[in-house]
Amino acid sequence: MHAMVSTLFRSGGVQITNVPRNEELGKKVENEFRNYNVPVIVADTNNLERVIGAELVAFLATTKALPELKYHPDVIGLGSSYTIARMCELSYPTSGHKFSGTHWLPLNSFPAENTVLQAANYIALCMANRHNKSIALYLPFMNDNTSETDLKIFDEIKEIVRGIDTAFITVNGLGQKFSSSDGRSFRLKRVEELIYQKQMENDVAGELLGLYLDRDGTVIDDEEIRQAM
Repeated sequence: MHAMVSTLFRSGGVQITNVPRNEELGKKVENEFRNYNVPVIVADTNNLERVIGAELVAFLATTKALPELKYHPDVIGLGSSYTIARMCELSYPTSGHKFSGTHWLPLNSFPAENTVLQAANYIALCMANRHNKSIALYLPFMNDNTSETDLKIFDEIKEIVRGIDTAFITVNGLGQKFSSSDGRSFRLKRVEELIYQKQMENDVAGELLGLYLDRDGTVIDDEEIRQAM
């Protein structure tokens, strides 16, 4: 079902023209993060197939969030997910100069053998191709065999991160139990095993860019989990 619905949307066989909003949840989120003074738009995805929910969010990001960004943002961060990939595919190519000079910065990366079309490095390239005179950055995957060249690139990226104007990311896991499957990486499986061993599963609200967060949005600081990640 997941693959069939995704194919229908990606082929253009089904198109979204309007997104139902969850005004009540939007107000709660806005109040929770009131110190950030940012507008909140919440799509009502209750009781929808997961792909359809992702398509609604991607459509909102493309039609509402991207057009309202300031002109010439220096750095825009991009996470890895189906939703972010679809935001890119749905974004209208710009021949003007709104994103002229903008750097699309991948916020996470994968080993070369795990490269997929939903990876941030690929999405950055896609956004650079769609938006005139913008630039795709490359984030190398770091491990014990990382080359000196990639180490240098990684150090440069760490400095560029400081200039991020906006980031498009997805946060998964809030209010859900962990579940491992054959499709998940060995590293992530090991992290989940540690969380269960330490009886921390009720403390963890979600995972974001390799960091585990509690329900207050605070990074869970655990040495073994950090090393496993």
